[in-house]
Amino acid sequence: MITKHISLNNGIMDMSTSLWKEDLRCLEWPDQRHPTSVIYMKYGSITVMSARHLEEFSWGLVNSEHPFLSVITPDLLNEDFTLQLAHTLTHCEWGIGVEVSHEVKREEIKELMKEIMGGEKGRAIRRNVRDWKTKVEEATHDAGSSYNTFDRQIQKLSHLEE
Repeated sequence: MITKHISLNNGIMDMSTSLWKEDLRCLEWPDQRHPTSVIYMKYGSITVMSARHLEEFSWGLVNSEHPFLSVITPDLLNEDFTLQLAHTLTHCEWGIGVEVSHEVKREEIKELMKEIMGGEKGRAIRRNVRDWKTKVEEATHDAGSSYNTFDRQIQKLSHLEE
């Protein structure tokens, strides 16, 4: 919300909440594809996954026959090759979180990706995501409810200094 209202030349846009140096070049590839056609898999640090589970996830993605981008940060594999994983499979249009069973199987991942990318459940999820996206954009736009609330808070804080 605030990034729409600050100058790109003042250094604020260089700030990030991530502790990792971000390399955004990986986003060029999905941007060249049709919208909503690429599966974005982000591995985080919420749960623990073995190297075998990572292999099952990977083969499930490959076998789904959908283009995908998988992001793995350098610290996710520890000494005993355990992977920290947030079970988040995110569709490129916006986030769609999907949980899978504890015993990950490539066939389960393949079928899940096929359903999300082309099935009725996936279409319903995308419709819902588009509705929420519209609501968020309206709320954060100039004169939107979130924008106005944020602006009122800034005004209150600026009067405290006086």
